[in-house]
Amino acid sequence: MPELGNTIAVKQTLTTRLENFFADKYNLYFLAIVIFALFFRLYFVFITRTQPLWWDEAEYLNIAKVFAFNFPWDVNVQRPPLFPLLAAGLFYLGAGDLTAKLLLVVLPSVGVVVLTYLLAHEFYNKKVALFATAIMSVFWLLLFNTVRNHTDVLAMFLGALGVYLFWKGYMETQDWKLLAISGVIFGLAFMTRLLSAINIIILLIFLIFIKQHRFLLDRNIWVAAIAGALTIMPYLIWAKIKYGSVLAPISAYSSALTGVYQKFAWYVFGFFNWYGVWVFMLLFLAGLLFVFANLFVGSDMLGKREGREVNADLFMLIWIVVYVIYFVFVARAAEDRWMLPMAIPMFLLAGKALAFVFDFMKKYGRKAAFATVIVILLVGGSLQLARADNLIISKAKTYSQEPYAGIWLKDNTQPNDIILSANEQAPFAYYADRRIEGFASDEAATIERIKKLKPRYILLTSYFLSEQWMFELPNKYENIRPVQVFFEDAAQTQASVIIYEITDYENFVLKAVQPQIADQ
Repeated sequence: MPELGNTIAVKQTLTTRLENFFADKYNLYFLAIVIFALFFRLYFVFITRTQPLWWDEAEYLNIAKVFAFNFPWDVNVQRPPLFPLLAAGLFYLGAGDLTAKLLLVVLPSVGVVVLTYLLAHEFYNKKVALFATAIMSVFWLLLFNTVRNHTDVLAMFLGALGVYLFWKGYMETQDWKLLAISGVIFGLAFMTRLLSAINIIILLIFLIFIKQHRFLLDRNIWVAAIAGALTIMPYLIWAKIKYGSVLAPISAYSSALTGVYQKFAWYVFGFFNWYGVWVFMLLFLAGLLFVFANLFVGSDMLGKREGREVNADLFMLIWIVVYVIYFVFVARAAEDRWMLPMAIPMFLLAGKALAFVFDFMKKYGRKAAFATVIVILLVGGSLQLARADNLIISKAKTYSQEPYAGIWLKDNTQPNDIILSANEQAPFAYYADRRIEGFASDEAATIERIKKLKPRYILLTSYFLSEQWMFELPNKYENIRPVQVFFEDAAQTQASVIIYEITDYENFVLKAVQPQIADQ
């Protein structure tokens, strides 16, 4: 009977919590936004479910097949292992890349929307949280990357979750368990995308501002640090065993990303307008002005360094500044998706400005305030969704013939056969389920590679620019002949993938030059 009583008590508690949740109008609005966000993400994934993989997607999925099935693909030292490991588990259970996308990209994308609300609620209030969440739900760049098997969205989700747990555990409750979990989450974010280490830099700078050196004496901070270090330790040990150094992934990634001899990447500042379109960009600029006023005018930040909103404003400013400094002055290069996490503080500040607009318009009545905010969100949201729809649809057919060519290769080769491709090795390897090697640095070295590897076929594509000798090579030798061509158009005038067969691996005889007949 006591067990029955406990069960009834638990049900009553759950019922009470649900009733309290739905009694709060903010929670109802929040739930509606989340459902809205999920709908559009599933819609875009559904209409692009057959789109070809891009290189990064294919490489991560190839690594997943390495982990699951010992697939013949060389694991790139620059690719962290968490996303492929999770995908490998799904592949091993019989799932495909679409299931991996739904679980590892779509769900985290919805999670980013949820965390936008939780962070804004924690930093400011429910009103700011609702407005920021509404903006994030339609953010075109997040939607675009949600239909790709990229690591960016999962890393963004884990980074935001780590920040939320750290803030709750350190700034609100001093709960060492929450801080330990945040350390684990930050470690997982790093193992998803190495750039996630920026989250730690942001937190350290923030702690220095509000605590000076005293945070180093806080054992809870060390609990979080140790938890994060233990989380990434297996990754570093694996890197030591496989690549000879625990710092191999970091060294390879930083050397590839950091443009030491390049000019400063001033174009990064254009990403603010790129992200927000003009409506949300104006709101962000207004929110940024509020932050500067709060920090440097109203609250005397350098003297007091206290207050919930002051701390939140300081954290938002540090978050944005660190991202800008790193990509403009250190890496000196950036793609828009690399800076996706910067959209969180950007939209939180936009939500803060929109909350100001709402409160100002309430002087003229709540209906006027609601109407103003709804119009702003509808205009900005429609621009965001239009950009997402246009970009997603226009890019859905890129590399359209690669899946067909890959399936043809799989059907016409044996599992141990090798294929040589001038470019696009990763997608062809995924579709063909075969080992794909690249050309060498020049024609002579490529001929030697063919003699050594004895590839079943050679591939040329028009999807990426290659050196001229690569396109000329198959037509120069009698022992290389085309066996299959895939065209981009129905009229078969634009060849996009050509597959060549090698009839002799030793004797590379040049084709006879046909004499030209002079005009009479």
